[in-house]
Amino acid sequence: MQPSSWRLVHRRLGISLALFFLVAAGTGFLRANAAWYWKKRQVTAATCLEAPPRVALPEVLSLLRKRFGDGVRIKQVLLKIELGGPCYVAQLHEPPGQSVLMDGGTGEILSPLTADLARKMALQHVPDDWTLQSVTLVEAYKPRKAARAAPAFRVAFGDDRRTVLYLDRDTGAIVDELDDLKRFGVWIARLHEWDFGELKRPM
Repeated sequence: MQPSSWRLVHRRLGISLALFFLVAAGTGFLRANAAWYWKKRQVTAATCLEAPPRVALPEVLSLLRKRFGDGVRIKQVLLKIELGGPCYVAQLHEPPGQSVLMDGGTGEILSPLTADLARKMALQHVPDDWTLQSVTLVEAYKPRKAARAAPAFRVAFGDDRRTVLYLDRDTGAIVDELDDLKRFGVWIARLHEWDFGELKRPM
């Protein structure tokens, strides 16, 4: 190889390495200072119960066995607030990861959620003046920090940051949340990790 060819290879290699370190340093700095742009949404949903649930825990277990059979294995049952009232979330051993949402006032099993119920549950987490644009069921959505994909409702709003909430199809829990600032943060994280496949993932 001629000396001129070696110099050309050396120059291109040096430029490539310089760009690599520049991108790594820049994105690393932005990730370390994520508080500048990763703003938490103000919680607007109710956080305390005004009255205890009408359906007691033994009845919850009985209703679950009636729905799924006497052999159903229940891992845990949690009491939470949805739409201003008490609800139970029962996590089952089989199939792994499946959860069931039950109305604590009537005992009605709400899982899987309808699009209308997902809309109502999403609206309780945002300011009243936000405009809802769409509710779409995503059959296999993988949250950024989850190990597996699962069905989720994508609820998009028309606020100035184009907020999108992803709600678990069975429980209505928020499994992911994105807006323009968070999208920028996710893009920076993927670029820092050179995860170009994930850069194409819609957000």
